[in-house]
Amino acid sequence: PLTLLVHSQKEVTDWLEQGHYFFSDIQKEGIYLHSHSGKALPESKTLSNAEQLSIAEKHFEQWFESANSFLIDYGHCVDRGDFKKAAFELHQGTERLYACLLLVLSNYRPKTHNIKKLHQMAIEVTSSAKDVINIFPNDNKFHRRCFELLKRAYIDSRYSEHYKITAEELNWSFQQVNTLKGLVDQYCNSHIAKLRQ
Repeated sequence: PLTLLVHSQKEVTDWLEQGHYFFSDIQKEGIYLHSHSGKALPESKTLSNAEQLSIAEKHFEQWFESANSFLIDYGHCVDRGDFKKAAFELHQGTERLYACLLLVLSNYRPKTHNIKKLHQMAIEVTSSAKDVINIFPNDNKFHRRCFELLKRAYIDSRYSEHYKITAEELNWSFQQVNTLKGLVDQYCNSHIAKLRQ
């Protein structure tokens, strides 16, 4: 399926100047259809290891800490029995863990809250690593339902009176997200260590 990503001219220019791989690939392999300003895109810059390291460390610190904060709030919501709010907090923690992984490894994350899309991108950026692929298995109805509820939590847990999630479904999803957290920590720190060398 076709996915449309929309970014401003300034964002594209800034990311090309920072050597952002996603936009560099578009510049090299894409077809430039139209420019409102008539200006060509700037040439992408190749970042030094020191620059890549600085960017990766900054992304890791910001996004991993943010994910942890949402996971702590998830626990508070569960403790008081507010399962719909807990589902939202867990979704936000999951989204931020994927953002952390994508930004540290590739210096790019799309503007989406869809954790299914983010999961697919995480698989791609980790070269189809089995441990990442298997975070949210779809091998049975319960697992599929739990992931679907987590995916829908961003909107439905806040706005739909029909959204319902059980303690069992939340607990399973939390265990999977906790595993994801460990993998994100491992992959990001491994990448940062390589850049330090």
